[in-house]
Amino acid sequence: MILYHGTYLTVEHPDLKQSREDIDFGVGFYTTLDKNLASKWACNKKPSILNWYEFNEENYKIKELKADREWLDFVSANRNQDFSKLPFHKNDFDIIKGPIADDKMFEILDLYYDGIINADKTIEMINCLKYSDQIVFVKQKFIDEKIIFKGSKELYGFEKQRILDQIKEDRLLADALIRKMRNQ
Repeated sequence: MILYHGTYLTVEHPDLKQSREDIDFGVGFYTTLDKNLASKWACNKKPSILNWYEFNEENYKIKELKADREWLDFVSANRNQDFSKLPFHKNDFDIIKGPIADDKMFEILDLYYDGIINADKTIEMINCLKYSDQIVFVKQKFIDEKIIFKGSKELYGFEKQRILDQIKEDRLLADALIRKMRNQ
């Protein structure tokens, strides 16, 4: 399996010490099967580097999340750093896979955090958006044993501009859909 990671540098040896706690699934090495998505992650950085890896798919424990209440509670607990509200112990798994709470979803999540909409409405609205899945590795030993760096590439010029234009278009479409849902 080939996985992609977009950032501002070549990452030959992923290190969880470089990860943040206050993101979707907390500390982890964030990857995706979607090369275009990882390119979008990279294009939000300077320089913009797309890394790819081979993953040895044998013997691992995975937690697969859908855009449902468990996912919402997990993302909320990590983003708000209220770890007492985590719906499961992520250290029971090697990998957590599920929807990305990207910037297309921020407005919806903010409405939920501010108490303007409830959890059911939040999940309904998120499921109306087109989202991608992320594959997050949560144990350093597992990363060291199972992920093999295969290469990296800097994104620039026309290629980077095309990706940035796609990000802008995605945001505009998501904003229009969110406005429509809020008015229903």
